Amino acid sequence: MSASIEEFDIIERYFAGKISRSHENILLGPGDDCGMFTLPADQSICISTDTLVAGTHFPTDCAADIVAHRSMVANLSDLAAMGAKPFAYTLALTLDSKSATHCWLEAFSSTLQALGDHYEISLIGGNLAKGNLSLTYTVLGTVDNGRGIKRDGAQVGDGIYVTGTLGNAAGGLKIVQSSNTEDFSDLVTSYNYPTPRIELGLALQPIASSAIDISDGFASDLTHICERSVVGAQVELDCLPLSASLVSYVGAEQAQVLGLSGGDDYELCFTADPDQAEALRELSRQLEVPIHRVGTIVEMVAGKALVSFHEATGAQVKINHLGYRHFK
Repeated sequence: MSASIEEFDIIERYFAGKISRSHENILLGPGDDCGMFTLPADQSICISTDTLVAGTHFPTDCAADIVAHRSMVANLSDLAAMGAKPFAYTLALTLDSKSATHCWLEAFSSTLQALGDHYEISLIGGNLAKGNLSLTYTVLGTVDNGRGIKRDGAQVGDGIYVTGTLGNAAGGLKIVQSSNTEDFSDLVTSYNYPTPRIELGLALQPIASSAIDISDGFASDLTHICERSVVGAQVELDCLPLSASLVSYVGAEQAQVLGLSGGDDYELCFTADPDQAEALRELSRQLEVPIHRVGTIVEMVAGKALVSFHEATGAQVKINHLGYRHFK
């Protein structure tokens, strides 16, 4: 940290007194050695941790409000996939010389405050350090005992569904990297300011048999469901929800590739019994969230949880790149 800005000043000015929401179950927030909270006996905690690093998970010159929004939504999306209600979070923040400034911290903490107020999630602690810019969140959400949506519940015959559109964030990142953000601004917005499907996740508790958020790419994340559920999947490529902007920007063929493998959409992929189709249509209408059926859960093939892709003619298509890999 520079001489003009110190650790405890940052904590008090931008975090402890600004973005720590009050909640009846939180006994102690930032400023002590630990946060403290209680929970009713009929509720369980869902917990997830993610680290986001400048230059890997967002551009090194990314604005502070975008860093705050994208990093928080990446974590809120994990809660949405479990059908969990956001409750509290911790943040370990490593600041570099560009981010350890009052201007950057004001924009960053103001964005976190707005998100915390909107999604009713409270900061209860964390850590500050000096180094390359990175953020490690641990988010906590609550579900009634036994009601969390897991990845291992998909059954043969279930429909495979996704929310929103796929590939827009990957298209937006291409535009950001080209430094020409005037055209296709909706794609840039999809990358910079994604929306976590918290409300839908809560409503899916009695409907979905399994769920995952689409962070590493639809094809890759669906494969995780199949592996955990010990099933296979058939995806109908003509059913993939691709936006007109994405198709216009990269062309139909590349849009399909980005829809299958592009990360950072933070939409939900879930499975449900076909009998739930009408309930899902009504839920989509009520919450104004597009929900598309894109395939069917099938038996494993030769003991493998394979995902196959088919054209409208029924012909199977080989997909070479399924999604983002953290180590490659």
